Amino acid sequence: MKEIAVFGSTGSIGTSTLDVIEKTSEINLKSLVFGRNVNLAEEQIKKFKPTYIGSIKKNDSKYLYKKYDFIKNYFYGTGIKDLAKGVYHDIFLSAISGSDGLASSINALSNTRRIALANKETMVMAGKQFNKIAEKNEVEILPVDSEHSAIFQCLIGEDKSSLKEIILTASGGPFRETEISKFKSITPEEALDHPNWDMGKKITIDSATMANKGLELIEASYLFKVPENNIKVIIHPQSIIHSMVKFKDNSIKAQLSKPDMKLAIQYALNFPERETAVINDMEFDLDLSLTFQEVSYKRFPTMKMARYSLKKGGVLPLVFNRANEESVYAFLEKRIKFVDIFEIIEKFLKKYENKNIKETLTVDEILSFDEKLKKDIQEGIDKRCY
Repeated sequence: MKEIAVFGSTGSIGTSTLDVIEKTSEINLKSLVFGRNVNLAEEQIKKFKPTYIGSIKKNDSKYLYKKYDFIKNYFYGTGIKDLAKGVYHDIFLSAISGSDGLASSINALSNTRRIALANKETMVMAGKQFNKIAEKNEVEILPVDSEHSAIFQCLIGEDKSSLKEIILTASGGPFRETEISKFKSITPEEALDHPNWDMGKKITIDSATMANKGLELIEASYLFKVPENNIKVIIHPQSIIHSMVKFKDNSIKAQLSKPDMKLAIQYALNFPERETAVINDMEFDLDLSLTFQEVSYKRFPTMKMARYSLKKGGVLPLVFNRANEESVYAFLEKRIKFVDIFEIIEKFLKKYENKNIKETLTVDEILSFDEKLKKDIQEGIDKRCY
């Protein structure tokens, strides 16, 4: 029986993971960490009976700890990293959205055999450091993003030296065909209406701006140790091909399935085995059409900025991530316009590109810098300094 921790249980990845666990007899949910949705968390706790729980607010986890006698201990706030570090798990699923997931992911490396990584910010913010600690502690990293899972699967059994190019696919989001002149009037409600995927709010907005693909580009570079110029991004509106890998003989391998995150989750939890399907089968028929388009930097400037961040290195990937994250939250709260997201990211990349900050930071230095960066960007948004 494998014991798992799910950090981010009430988000879209977390709920999908619990659906997978429910259908898998060989996995036991040992630890559960949730955000603000205490009602959903309580339903999950009643069903799965975890030994340890954690939450953002002390009162939420304390209330549930006192209510259910099968819970041995509870954690809250920044203390959830102590649960990640102090309790052993065979598998640690990192699905806390945004930059907040980094600390727990890093701490879990000291007390697990496998990280199932859904939090892309972990690699974007501290990819080199994360890989170094994982290698030292002999921890496997299994990607849970559908695109990175596809790449991982395509590379199984292949000689890394034969790899020529990674091809990340993107749906193009809800505004793939929208006139750019109309971007100024896009509302959060419109941006949250994704044509293919059912995801959390933050990542759905990221898909609308294609910032998510920029983050995935950076993540793929660190995760698979491939330089930026060997990673291509193309738009594939059907979201059937989740990514491809081209080899030096110009052959291409692709992973295809219906757009459902449960497949990538199931693969990460059970690798190297494949278990009975938890998603619907995909039938090949005459109506199936697979099309592709080039990414327009004019329509999606986040892609150009992400590439620039990765090329320049240093703290710029952190700046790209944090500027995007704060902008998305401000847009969801209707404090800024959709197009302001692009402007804010560009503004802060320019501000920090020539800052005298050392090239390689420790994890603690990254977290400290990110906290200062967060305040700087929030102030910039509040004062309209962009």
